[in-house]
Amino acid sequence: DDEPASLLAAADPFCIQLGHDTECLHSFIAAVVAHVADVAHGPVQWTCVPGLWPLLSAALRSLQGIRPLAYPPKVRRCISQYLHNPDMLQFVVRACLEATPVHDKFEINAALDMIESWMATASVAVTAGYDKDGGSPLSIPLPSSFCMKDFMTALQILLMQDQFQVLVKSITLIYSTAG
Repeated sequence: DDEPASLLAAADPFCIQLGHDTECLHSFIAAVVAHVADVAHGPVQWTCVPGLWPLLSAALRSLQGIRPLAYPPKVRRCISQYLHNPDMLQFVVRACLEATPVHDKFEINAALDMIESWMATASVAVTAGYDKDGGSPLSIPLPSSFCMKDFMTALQILLMQDQFQVLVKSITLIYSTAG
């Protein structure tokens, strides 16, 4: 009886799922981020967390080309968890915008809803120690690393659309985040 071989055979289904199931990958990484945020005393230096960036890179690569309406609810929750590190906002927004077809109002609506939610989530991490009396109560402070130029370019493209729903959703996002 070869015990190591039987243990490996028993672990095969788990390894197969872990290697191929996007939801499992995102759940694992979200759990790592949540653990780091929970055990940290004070602000987390996310660049110092060993192995986190390769994990997050793999998670972001798994999102490339997936339309926003196709994001499973579990993956959406995991992405919100990643935003404990507000510097991740630029990457998830870019992945979402690049996969959103510009002429599909339903996809645009879903993408802008997620982006607005992500911005609000990331702002919680940014506002630690932030003077709330210094700005508009409606504005959402974004991380300094956020790719504002690329985001504004995407909004300009959306504002040139002929579809009323796309225009309304784009303007709503601007007003809800810019104040």
